[in-house]
Amino acid sequence: MATGFAYVSGLLTFLLEPTPPGDWVRALVTLGDYQGYTGLAEPARVQVTPTGAHVPANENTAVEVARLVKQWVSSANRDYRKQLREKAIQEEQRQRAALAAHRRRLEEEARVMERLRKASLA
Repeated sequence: MATGFAYVSGLLTFLLEPTPPGDWVRALVTLGDYQGYTGLAEPARVQVTPTGAHVPANENTAVEVARLVKQWVSSANRDYRKQLREKAIQEEQRQRAALAAHRRRLEEEARVMERLRKASLA
């Protein structure tokens, strides 16, 4: 959530609450479909710092840019959730594949041990 908007020396400053993780920031600055002021106020120009964030604006655009930032944050949230879901699905698939491989190894060992017992070699 973007809050605490202020205007200082050509920059619209704001807080991101809670402090977002790096992957969320990447989702924000790489938004593909957004409204903005080309070359001035765009998601790619948002700078996130330990104390907040800022984006270029001027006295004529600051209010509209604040509205746009709220839209960008909402879009970044949506994209980030999608990324998290995709990562979770990939991780689940990886774990399932690892478990299946482990099961195949155990089944193979059991078959070989059974053959060795039948042959009185175990």
